Amino acid sequence: MAGASRIALLGPSGPRTLGQARVRDQEPKVLVVAVDGPWTSGEHTVRWQIAGKDGHPVRGEFAFTILPEAIPAMPSPVDTPSTDVAAAAPESPATPGDPGEVGSPAFVAIRWLTFGAILVSLGVVVFGAIVARVLVQPAAQDAWARASRLGIWAALGALALAAIRLNAQVRAFGGHLGDLGLLRGLTVGTAWGAGLMLQCFGAGVLVYTFRRVRPIAGPQVVAFVGVLVLALSPALSGHAAAEGTVAVLLDWAHVIGAGGWLGTLLILLAAGVPATRSLSMEAQAPAVKDLVVRFSRVALCFAGVAALTGAVASWRNLGTWEGLLASPYGRLLLIKLAILSVVGATGAWNWRVVTPRLGTPAGTAQLRRTATFEVAVAVAVLLATAVLVATPPPMEPSAMAAVDGAGGRR
Repeated sequence: MAGASRIALLGPSGPRTLGQARVRDQEPKVLVVAVDGPWTSGEHTVRWQIAGKDGHPVRGEFAFTILPEAIPAMPSPVDTPSTDVAAAAPESPATPGDPGEVGSPAFVAIRWLTFGAILVSLGVVVFGAIVARVLVQPAAQDAWARASRLGIWAALGALALAAIRLNAQVRAFGGHLGDLGLLRGLTVGTAWGAGLMLQCFGAGVLVYTFRRVRPIAGPQVVAFVGVLVLALSPALSGHAAAEGTVAVLLDWAHVIGAGGWLGTLLILLAAGVPATRSLSMEAQAPAVKDLVVRFSRVALCFAGVAALTGAVASWRNLGTWEGLLASPYGRLLLIKLAILSVVGATGAWNWRVVTPRLGTPAGTAQLRRTATFEVAVAVAVLLATAVLVATPPPMEPSAMAAVDGAGGRR
């Protein structure tokens, strides 16, 4: 993707003026740029930035020295016109520590909120399609009305975050939104751009569906299509897209599993339980028990998918047990697993201890407390994930050690 490439040349006297950047004929992986003016002796440093297979910037530099006796024999380079000209490269590549780097708080926040919006959207669809159907009227209608409102806000948030991600990604390449060549290079013909488009499409479909579906009807087929497309976007916006179909499918299934488990739990707590208040006092506690029993079965299935796909993907990224302790990625993964174990333990407590006590107002109150704690810890898991995706795994090639971007591994 030459349109998103940047090259800078620093000579003994400072930055050199470069001509037009172009891809060499018959060699699409070779980028050529002419140097204006005569060469000077001394050490020169080339700083380069290109787009990886997943659309994220990859940076590096190398140096070479021109001896004084070599100057007379070196003609000044001339920029040869080519029909394969990609873009000018007047800007220097971003350097480590820039605000647009993947590990910056801004990028972490973008990923964190995006993951949250996707999980909430998945939770709304799963809740409406499976869990809420055990409710009787008018609680069923009220539950879906509450859930769909949350789904609309989550989908609108995903749309807004897509625009913010695009701006952040452009900044990561050292550009700006007015750079049409860079925008075109990032969004057209790359996995990252495809992921961004899928995020917009899926979120748009969900906004339309949640607004149009009758409250008692629950999600339609189009809602499932929208949420599955939305769930696929993180895989195409991260390094999984560069690793092949298996990695993408693992990432996709992992997101679906997490959303069906934790996202549905949030909707159960925020929409399902409050909706039972529309029933008589005698019917409220039994309705909550029916909801939780149905959710527990659903959660076991989705949590199993999330655990299995997460384990396989983590092993593919680590490669060895030593990488779990010796690499930053492995240590961050251990932190995520430690937080996730708290979520799992809380869920197990709710299933084995709290659920049998349901059917009374006291049991419902206890469920609210423990489920709220479980959701709060799950938010911390998403934050740990948002930080983890910025860290290159041990199995990642050394050339990708400087990868940046708004997406990444999970």
